[in-house]
Amino acid sequence: MVIHYIIGNVALIVLYVVTKVPSYSVTGRGEDVDAKGTVCELAQVASIVITIIRAKLRTIKYIRK
Repeated sequence: MVIHYIIGNVALIVLYVVTKVPSYSVTGRGEDVDAKGTVCELAQVASIVITIIRAKLRTIKYIRK
């Protein structure tokens, strides 16, 4: 279940980055990078990192038992 959460967030981050590239193939120009979008993407990256850390800690906890 955790892997689906991580993959979904990574997919959203990839879509965000692709639409900001100046040579975006659909419209021919990239969108502007604004502060709100950047904060949102940083929050997604932080949530992925926290989820990975929690999953690793949970795995270590079960291994020690």
